[in-house]
Amino acid sequence: MDKNQTNELINSFKLILIGIIFWVVKPRYVTYFLLDEFNVLNIFGFEIIGTILIMIGLIISRRIYPFVYLFVAEIFIYLIFVLNLLEFFLFKYKIFQEIQSFLPFLMSLTLVFISKILENGLKYFKNVELSRKWKNLSGIILFGIALPYYLFNTFRICGFIKFNNIEITSKVLFLSIPALLTVAVLFLLYLRYLILSFRYLVRLKKEQAAKEL
Repeated sequence: MDKNQTNELINSFKLILIGIIFWVVKPRYVTYFLLDEFNVLNIFGFEIIGTILIMIGLIISRRIYPFVYLFVAEIFIYLIFVLNLLEFFLFKYKIFQEIQSFLPFLMSLTLVFISKILENGLKYFKNVELSRKWKNLSGIILFGIALPYYLFNTFRICGFIKFNNIEITSKVLFLSIPALLTVAVLFLLYLRYLILSFRYLVRLKKEQAAKEL
């Protein structure tokens, strides 16, 4: 891999990392409680920006480094992009809402493959420690979020799990604390790895630029 290809690969990884930040830090988590349900900020959610950035990053990466995880991640990102677009027009239809309810599963699964890409990419760029962290995190996302959410959502749509007449009491909130804390810690951990990876790639690019002078 020559210097130009290495720089392009670093830039593609940076695009993927920024795109994931748009996925993880979702403005709709805040706007949902402040604005109307069908307000453009709640429908749009800025996820599509992250999807586009990740898509561009994956396309560049695959052109330089045709890794099997890249092909799979690219298929998922195209599917997510189509759902993000359809969300603007079909968000009021129940059948689309049920299909769209699997979007977090697809996004989580995509994050698993992207984690594997970053694992191998950072290993190539000589950061074994950070590569190992992405390897461990990919397993946590797959078995701790993606698969449990898929089963939960499938059972909910099939009618095995119902939320009719459930009152949000202090007891329910108290019992939900462990699950909420687990998800929050995982999000913060993912953000930390994203920032560490981004800083490492920026430093690596600066070092390569200094060598060329």
